[in-house]
Amino acid sequence: MPLASHLDSASTAAPPRKRRKLMVLLASLAGALLAAEFCLRAWACFNAGSLRPLLASAIPHTRVWRADPVRNHARLEGIRFIATGDPPGLEYCTGVEISSQGLNNELVPIPKPRGEFRILVLGDSFVEAIQVPRSQNFCKQLESILGEKLKSEGSGFRVQDSSLLSSAPETQFKVQGSTFKVQGFSSLGTSQPAIRNPQSAISSPRRPTPDSRPSSIRAINAGISTYSPLLEYLYFTGDLASFKPDVVIQVFFSNDVYDDMRYTAIAQFDPQGIPIAVGPGDHWIVFPHGQSKNASDRDQWAFRHSLSESAPWVARQFYCAALIHHFAAAWQLRGLYSQPPVNDEFFILESEPALAEPQQEGWKLTQKYIKLLKEACDKSGAHFLLTSAPIASQVYGQTSYDHFFFKGKPTDADQVHLKQIAADLGVPFVDVPSPLRTAGAGLYFPRDGHWTAKGHRIAAETLAPEVWKIMEERLRSHAP
Repeated sequence: MPLASHLDSASTAAPPRKRRKLMVLLASLAGALLAAEFCLRAWACFNAGSLRPLLASAIPHTRVWRADPVRNHARLEGIRFIATGDPPGLEYCTGVEISSQGLNNELVPIPKPRGEFRILVLGDSFVEAIQVPRSQNFCKQLESILGEKLKSEGSGFRVQDSSLLSSAPETQFKVQGSTFKVQGFSSLGTSQPAIRNPQSAISSPRRPTPDSRPSSIRAINAGISTYSPLLEYLYFTGDLASFKPDVVIQVFFSNDVYDDMRYTAIAQFDPQGIPIAVGPGDHWIVFPHGQSKNASDRDQWAFRHSLSESAPWVARQFYCAALIHHFAAAWQLRGLYSQPPVNDEFFILESEPALAEPQQEGWKLTQKYIKLLKEACDKSGAHFLLTSAPIASQVYGQTSYDHFFFKGKPTDADQVHLKQIAADLGVPFVDVPSPLRTAGAGLYFPRDGHWTAKGHRIAAETLAPEVWKIMEERLRSHAP
């Protein structure tokens, strides 16, 4: 065969071989991406305890909020959605079902069944807790702990002579591996309750009637993301008081003062200064931090909003693409700033002298709304209890790279203020940060910043003895 013919055949054979290699490479890449996508979806299904993420979009586009004319915003009632975090599926993936009452809670029967002791928990996203399955949030774990305690007492659950309280021996309250040493009712192993009615201290030993003795306990999760004491007061007086709770627990979070300030700016008040509504809309307050307010607002918003909000279509559909987009966007954002801007939402934890005056004004508002809520609880016959959910850097003693930013370590000023507010109102304050600090790692999702199931468990175990104490006090006050 002539040389020219060999060259012609070689030249015509080369392109098909290159195309085949390219096709094999592309097929291998597609197979790897499909395998990775399947693994990520399987992991999401495992976290969610559901098969729904297997076919759902990586970034859900379900509408989950509605505007509310009285309390600014609310969850859409009766919807189901997948909460995947940011980046989606990496830290958690949970199936969320909002009841027809607008809560991340099973339907609460109205009227309240006889013999049911009800605990209503108010707060923001730390209480709502869509990051963990419903059974693992601290409201349900608290319900479980107290329910087991009630079951173990059985027919022996009783109210003792309060004159014996001072001499009662030290006993132990044991829940899920943690032991609380307390002073109080020797047969119940609980701490001494604060006596609201002085006459009860001199009453003779009495036993509650069958109607007053609780036969079941229900903890109601009434947390709504970005709520603060102002909205919680409006929520309780407008809707939740109908649940007839025996105990109301208000869980403060470090951005509540900031939220109270911005909601107050758009709130409506009656002639006596009592809030009656916070209409829909946002009003963000910005502190300059050595730069213009516009520049500060721009920089904070760049870090405050979810990176998933700007995701293209392919990143909203597929987990692999969503992860790639997230880390690329985060890398680009970090390249624009030598350090993250201070987040004004948590200004009460800063020690900057220029913030002292707005901190003082903000705390005045928050104290006013907590007091109004406590008074509303008194009118409805519910005991009031105040506590707080600390941010991760308050627990670990160092900042963590999530969406909460500080100049160094945040202060514990919120705990000081809350303890004083509780003392002024004469209500119990439960210290949650201290037991969290001794509980080790794994309490918070590193990127999301909310509690893991372990963090919720510690919170439930910390609250349980105080709620049990209130239960006993309530029984004593209702005894014949």
